[in-house]
Amino acid sequence: MNTNNENKEYELINLEFEYPGINGGVKWAVISDLPMEELMRKYGAELEHYSPVILLSVEQGEAFKEFHKNEHKHDVRDLRHKVPVNYDENLQGYLQPLYDIAPIDNEAVQTEEMELLRVAIESLPAIQQRRLRLYFFEGLSFREIAKIEGVRFSSVAKSVDLAIKKIKKYF
Repeated sequence: MNTNNENKEYELINLEFEYPGINGGVKWAVISDLPMEELMRKYGAELEHYSPVILLSVEQGEAFKEFHKNEHKHDVRDLRHKVPVNYDENLQGYLQPLYDIAPIDNEAVQTEEMELLRVAIESLPAIQQRRLRLYFFEGLSFREIAKIEGVRFSSVAKSVDLAIKKIKKYF
C-alpha cells in the first residue's frame, strides 16, 4: 500500500500488487472520505498519473491495512518456526519445520533434554519466563509484547536475548 505523505486526504493502493493478474484496466484505488469530484478538483493533476482509479472509503482502506498487518504477522510467525534447508533463491518451498530436523530416536535422551530445558527456563526471572512464553509459544512479536506490558520494544528484545543466552549457558 502506498501512502501519500504530502497530504492526509487520500492514500493510494496498487491493486496489481494486492491482486496479481488483475484484469479490467483499473490498477489503482484511492482511499478517502472525500467524494471523487472533490478529489479530482483538489488533486486531479496528481491522480491523473494513476487514472483510472476506484474510490474506497477509509473503512475499506483500514481493512486493507489490517489484512497486511495480519499477513505479515503470520508470515513472521511461520518463519520463526522453520529453518532454511537447501536454500535456493528460485524456489519458494525451501523451509522445513523445526521439529522435522534431526528427530531424537532415543526417548530417554529426549525426555532428559526436555527436563533440562524446563529447569533452565524455571531458573530465569518470572518476567523473562513470561516473555519467552509469549514470544516462542504464543507467537507474539517483541513489539506486541512491549505494547501489552507497556514497556519499550528494546527492553523486551534485550530481555529475551539475555534469557536465551542464560539457557545456552545452562546447557
